[in-house]
Amino acid sequence: MKKLRTYNQLSEEELQICVSEKDEMAVEFIYNKNKQMIFSLGKKYGSGDEIEDIYQEAMLVLVNTLYEKKLNCKMSTFLYSVARNIVLKKLRNKPILENVENLVEVNDEIEDYNKYEQKRKTLQSALERIGERCKSILTLFYIETLSMENIANKLGYTNSENAKNQKYKCMKKLRKEIYG
Repeated sequence: MKKLRTYNQLSEEELQICVSEKDEMAVEFIYNKNKQMIFSLGKKYGSGDEIEDIYQEAMLVLVNTLYEKKLNCKMSTFLYSVARNIVLKKLRNKPILENVENLVEVNDEIEDYNKYEQKRKTLQSALERIGERCKSILTLFYIETLSMENIANKLGYTNSENAKNQKYKCMKKLRKEIYG
């Protein structure tokens, strides 16, 4: 059985396969990974217990869906959509005035999340186009937060200044891919 810390090294598709094969540790990993996102959606609409119920219901839908088929989207996107629909369903049962105010807030959050997803996809696509070497150096610096010295050692640059110059060129390339 895999340990939780190794699940973050799996691709989205591999994680979906683990869940479809009823790997409880994979489900727990996905639950913990996405919990904050769902709780931020739901915290304006109920108590902690209600939010927990919403999230558990969304997770059940995800798991049951993956038992039957592969998703065409990221699991986080699927969970967010399911949780949002559950929240909207609960809001329909509240008084009209409160309902309208909450629906406006939910729609704003959905719009913000959709903008975030679009930016993430644009960045991912641009990273793929700038080449593996640039993708590696930018990932190591911005995502893994390694020092330039560590990056130089890891990628075989003669010193941290050379790595820094390469990072600058890669950022320039990335900006050109994104902004034209």
